Amino acid sequence: MFGEYYPPPAFYFTAGILGVPNPIDAQFKEISGLTAKMDTEDIVVGGENRFKYKVPTRASFDNLVLKRGLITSGSSLALWCDATLKTGLVTSVQTMDLVVMMLDETGMPLMTWTFIGAWPVKWSLDSLDSMDNKIAIETLEFAYSYFI
Repeated sequence: MFGEYYPPPAFYFTAGILGVPNPIDAQFKEISGLTAKMDTEDIVVGGENRFKYKVPTRASFDNLVLKRGLITSGSSLALWCDATLKTGLVTSVQTMDLVVMMLDETGMPLMTWTFIGAWPVKWSLDSLDSMDNKIAIETLEFAYSYFI
């Protein structure tokens, strides 16, 4: 009736900054932090010691973490991270909206997440070992207000 369903391949995705001339920055090895959760608060009713009520307070989100092979030039994400993290808050932090797309086998978007009001909070490079024959991996981490 509906045919066979196959879960989408979670290994094929891309990310970039919305509103720049070339929004898709690069392919990424790993994307994590797609987490939203509802925080709760406990309310204790006076005179009733057997239980307490849990009520929702606000939604919270983990940082978005992007990992890829080190890009040495031409990366709008890397330039934005560099400009933000190396100025030491001498200038105001510029927020941007980021987009993450999970793609099908033909490169068409299956799922899209937009991270509103994002800014870089961390850049790191995996350890470099001349005896280890592997690609240098950079990690870009972003805080944001919420995602849709």
